[in-house]
Amino acid sequence: MRLAIVSLALIACHDTPLARMPPLEDAPSDGPVPTSTETSGGSTVDTTPGTSASTEDVDSDGDGLTDAQETQLGTDPQDPDTDGDGFEDRDELEQHTDPRSAADHPYEGGWPIDACRHDIQPTGNAVGQITGDFALLDQHGETLHLHDFCGQEVLLLSSAMWCGPCQDEARDMAELYREYEDQGFLVITLLGENEFGGVPSQRNLAQWADAFGIDHPVVADRNWQVTSRYLRSASFSIPTMHLIGVGAEVLARDTWVGEAQIRNNLP
Repeated sequence: MRLAIVSLALIACHDTPLARMPPLEDAPSDGPVPTSTETSGGSTVDTTPGTSASTEDVDSDGDGLTDAQETQLGTDPQDPDTDGDGFEDRDELEQHTDPRSAADHPYEGGWPIDACRHDIQPTGNAVGQITGDFALLDQHGETLHLHDFCGQEVLLLSSAMWCGPCQDEARDMAELYREYEDQGFLVITLLGENEFGGVPSQRNLAQWADAFGIDHPVVADRNWQVTSRYLRSASFSIPTMHLIGVGAEVLARDTWVGEAQIRNNLP
C-alpha cells in the first residue's frame, strides 16, 4: 500500500507493502449492565430495577429509579429526563454520564463510555506513559473525548481526505472495528485535512464515514494537533497509527499496528 508523506514543506507518495488483515470470528456479547453507580460525591446508589434506598418503591416518573434514589442522586423524581438532553436518568447512569448535566450524555454514535473517564492522570505521550485527553468534533457534531474510552483498547488512525492510501485503510479499519468492537476495541479516525488540505468540517467527517461504511468515531484533527503528540519526526507518513491501551496507556505510536498486536492488547 502507498503511504503519503506529510511535512510542513513537502507532500509526496511512495510504495510500501502493507499486509491485509483476515476477518476474525464473531466476538462474544457484552456482560450484564451494571446495577449500581457512584455519584460525584463518592456514594454508591443501587440502580437494580425494583430496589430502593428506602422502604418504598415509588418511581413517580417511571424512569427505573425510585424517588428515594433520585433524591440521593440529585435528580428530579418527577422528571424521567432531569437535564432535558433526551436520555432518561437511569440510562445515563448505566452509561456513566451525568443525568444532571445536559452537556454530558451518551454519544449519538452509541460508543460505550467507561466509568474511569474522570480518573485518568496523564504522564506523557511516549510508549508506556498515560496520554492526555482530547476534545474533538465528530461526524455527528458532538465533542468526542478520548478518556471516555479509558477501559477499552483504542486505535487512533491519522488520515486525510486527499490521501489515497488513507481511503484504502479506512475500508479495512471499518471492517476490523466491527470484528472486535464487542471485545472492547475502538477505532478513532483522526482526519487532519479535507480534500483541499483544509480543516475538515462536520460535513466532511460525515462524508468520510458514509463513503467507507464507518461506524466508529471520525474526528477533525485540526492542524494535526493530536497526531503530533505521537510523532517521531516533523515529517510523517499517512495513514499512521497510534495504539492506546486500557487506562489510556500509549502502547505504540506513529507506526502500523497489526491484527496480532490489537488482539494481544484487548481488555
